[in-house]
Amino acid sequence: MRPGPRRPYKNFGIFCLWHGCDRGRPYPCLACRGQGEIRQPDYGERYRIERCAACNGTGEGTKETCLAAYIDAIEAYKQEKAEYQRLCYYRKEALKKLSREEVKALRELGV
Repeated sequence: MRPGPRRPYKNFGIFCLWHGCDRGRPYPCLACRGQGEIRQPDYGERYRIERCAACNGTGEGTKETCLAAYIDAIEAYKQEKAEYQRLCYYRKEALKKLSREEVKALRELGV
């Protein structure tokens, strides 16, 4: 059985921290992760560095954009968790319909 989903961020502050905030910029630009520049892959292993168009190279974002991205991440987690719980329910119900020998055989097969 696959492991359940893990909550991606404990709170909004940790979300911002993981996306590039520091003490000078509490809300980073999410497009460039607070760096002010974006690395575009070029030929081979080289990269072309471009100034971030979303923040004009400052690396600063707004609280509203960070909060919206955080809410989207939490909603995606909730949907994944609900799907996992639904699958666990169906598995449990299916196992109830089988005999002990059938369940034992399935476990030996790794199913």
